[in-house]
Amino acid sequence: MVMGGGIGGGGPKWAPGHSKETQQAMLAEEWMIAERNRRQTEAIQRFLGRVVRRVRELLKRGG
Repeated sequence: MVMGGGIGGGGPKWAPGHSKETQQAMLAEEWMIAERNRRQTEAIQRFLGRVVRRVRELLKRGG
C-alpha cells in the first residue's frame, strides 16, 4: 500500500522505515509521473514548433 503522495506530492517520499515493496511502489509512482510530464512537454514542444512554422510562412507570404 502506498502511503500519502497523491498527485502533486513533492519529491521522493521513501523513508528508511518503509518496506521494500512500499519503496518500489513509491518509485514506480514517481517514474510514472515523470514519464507523463515528459510526454506532455514533448507534445507542447511539437505544438509550438508547428505554430512557429505557420507564423513564419504567413510572415513570408505577407511580406
